[in-house]
Amino acid sequence: MLFGSWERLREPDSIIIDKAGYVLLFPGEPLEIGRTLELNDHKATIVGISDASAPFVSWPVIHARYSQAVNFVGRERTQLSYVLVRPQPGVRAKELTARIEAQTRSSRANDR
Repeated sequence: MLFGSWERLREPDSIIIDKAGYVLLFPGEPLEIGRTLELNDHKATIVGISDASAPFVSWPVIHARYSQAVNFVGRERTQLSYVLVRPQPGVRAKELTARIEAQTRSSRANDR
């Protein structure tokens, strides 16, 4: 930790951001806690700045309690990564696909 403390993550809407992410979001600004960000229409307050290892991608590394992270990311009912199924004997793939699409209101056309 460069600034702040992990204990402050108990505070509502609090996050810890890595130094590289802070510099990316606030170029030329001094490192300081107390700034706010908007993550998917939710206000988040920076309560700490960490010296995290360089990430695989060039996005900020943000730490939050799981309950807060879920709010920041959102739980849209249309948000679905994949469906894992085990087809029953005698069920054709087309029939199974139609049933999944009916339940999820998804189609392959939406994925293109």
